[in-house]
Amino acid sequence: MTITSIKSKTDLEEVLKRIEDLWKSEPCTREGNELDALVTLVEDYELSNIVTERINQDEIYVDIDHL
Repeated sequence: MTITSIKSKTDLEEVLKRIEDLWKSEPCTREGNELDALVTLVEDYELSNIVTERINQDEIYVDIDHL
């Protein structure tokens, strides 16, 4: 598999499927190295996209006394 950056949620889904296939790979093998690289790409994508989306969401105010 050629490793490229994750640019969309579709790319993310494909990479997550590949990670699942590689999950039990031995370290320091071709598959293990691919797994490490893909996990790093997912972490970077999530940090720059998903976390940023959550930070930019409006706050929700809940008054516990009215629950």
